[in-house]
Amino acid sequence: MWRKKRPVIRIFWHTMLKNFRAFELAKLLHQTCKTMKIPAHLKDQLIRASSSIALNLAEASGERTSKEKERLYTIARGSLLECEAILELEEIHDPKLANTIDQLAAILYRLCRISEKRGKSPLKGLTSDPQPASESVS
Repeated sequence: MWRKKRPVIRIFWHTMLKNFRAFELAKLLHQTCKTMKIPAHLKDQLIRASSSIALNLAEASGERTSKEKERLYTIARGSLLECEAILELEEIHDPKLANTIDQLAAILYRLCRISEKRGKSPLKGLTSDPQPASESVS
């Protein structure tokens, strides 16, 4: 009998992203940004920046190296700051939106820090350079 093949990889990634709190918050932010009534040039920028957050988080979830994950999380964090700046320029003060942004900012900050720490070598910062002359060795 022939069995229909299921897209195992697609299901895995979909489930992984669905359970990724930062991605869910980024989606919520993007959906909210799409409904805002602001000037067209800023709305276009806001939609691009908000989608960039979700897309960089999705891409980072598939990366293997800490350095690449850190780069993508940093880009997502920069896009979030861009969204905040646009909302501030337009004087949009929505407590629910502010809460979503605050939660997402906290998660992105932690993700950047975790990736940064994982990417560091335990020997980084240790050099074979001699000590400066002003310091004496006991």
